[in-house]
Amino acid sequence: MQNGMLANISKMFITYGPTFEHYERLELYVYIYPVSLLTAFMIIGLIGNCFVLYIFIKQWERNKTSVFIITLAALDVVNCSLIIPVEISVFARPFTYDHDVLCKISRCLSFIVTANYSFVLVTVAYDRYLMVCKPLKRITYGQRYAMRACIGATVLAVVTQWPALVIYGTSTITLPVPKNSTETDDNATEIHYFVQGKTCHVTNYYDEVDKIPKLLFLGFLMGGHVIIFGTLIVMYMVIGNRLFLSSFVDILDNSGHASGLLKLGIVSAITGTAAKGKIPSCSHQTGTFSADPSQSPKKKNTLARAQSADEAEKADVKWRRSLEDHRISIGPLATGNDSERFKYKRSVSTPEEDNVFETSGDKNGVDLVPQSEGLSPALCGSSMNVSMAHTSAPHRQAKPGGDLKELSLKKNTLIMRMVTFMFILSYLPYLILVMLRYVDGDIPKKLPTNLKILYHVFLKSYFLNSVSRPFIYIAMNEQYRSKLLKLICRWR
Repeated sequence: MQNGMLANISKMFITYGPTFEHYERLELYVYIYPVSLLTAFMIIGLIGNCFVLYIFIKQWERNKTSVFIITLAALDVVNCSLIIPVEISVFARPFTYDHDVLCKISRCLSFIVTANYSFVLVTVAYDRYLMVCKPLKRITYGQRYAMRACIGATVLAVVTQWPALVIYGTSTITLPVPKNSTETDDNATEIHYFVQGKTCHVTNYYDEVDKIPKLLFLGFLMGGHVIIFGTLIVMYMVIGNRLFLSSFVDILDNSGHASGLLKLGIVSAITGTAAKGKIPSCSHQTGTFSADPSQSPKKKNTLARAQSADEAEKADVKWRRSLEDHRISIGPLATGNDSERFKYKRSVSTPEEDNVFETSGDKNGVDLVPQSEGLSPALCGSSMNVSMAHTSAPHRQAKPGGDLKELSLKKNTLIMRMVTFMFILSYLPYLILVMLRYVDGDIPKKLPTNLKILYHVFLKSYFLNSVSRPFIYIAMNEQYRSKLLKLICRWR
């Protein structure tokens, strides 16, 4: 009797035995690579972030930025100690993972941690924006603001991600056995064999019966990630552009080069530095910067006629006072309002509260900026913008980046920007693959073995976010690196 004449087709599901174990071993061959990667992530991330927590809790003065760093490190520890082990166990038992409650808790916690990352980093970006672009507002945000913001981010993450507790759970998966194993019984019934197992994924009900809650939740997640990523990128480009303009461009002296400022600002916004050869040079001559164009020749002549050290000193003091008067006239100090003057003086110098990463020598208030041997230079390399204006006396040696506190502000911003960009880059492969998977659910099954390995490796790329953060602090901050080395040497 031909197969086409068979009246009945029957399905047989294999849930144990040699065939079941054979197919599970085939899956393990693919999963061994992501399991190895996740194991390395778990160990390295747990050790690195425990060091971060210990140093910033025990050895660092508590301030606004350290609160953000401690919060991110705590989330990383949760990722490495609770979520990654569950992911490893799911990969290690591809067809026999049947722990519904643990699956729900793990998946929901994973979504909460991810959302918490996003909200905290948006808060950090907003704080950096105020620090650089709105200095008169930043003084109202301190350590209490950071703590409340982190708590609020956690609450918001729980409120928006709780549906994962319902949608995810134990899911039944079915793999067809090749057709050559199909049999026909005495009743002319064609029997098809399937390997059936269980894993941690979207439950069968929301994956096959009622798909609307799953689609709404995943659509909300995708849209939220796009909005947050776009917001973070735009904010840090604006911050980087402002840092560049404030650090390297003197508007009064470089008005003729405005056409090139936008390009340099964008480069700085992305890289955090200015291209070599593009930084305006800082002259040590008195006439380089003229606070008032009408007074510049007079100042030059006065200093040129100085016949003695006393006369030169008097002329220099007069010149500096004139320059200081001009600087004051362009800021809030010109209003005569005591409260505005107090806010302005606090805003233009970066307080300890805002600088968790101190520049070497600045911790004790020691000025390591070299003094000029000749006459006092102008404030070369300053944009005269109130957000980055210097309160130090103009006799300091002007240099790109401003004084040490301004350098500390810039360094803090660059570190937090690197943390944010690493977060975005680590999640991009995961988001792209998930979008493709929900467009065509059979994509993983259609891939050859090599591509399937890459698929599952990049599907867990977002855990790199938890591993990379300690290395960013080590690479970009000398003080943290020094404390870490001392801690390791002491424990040895």
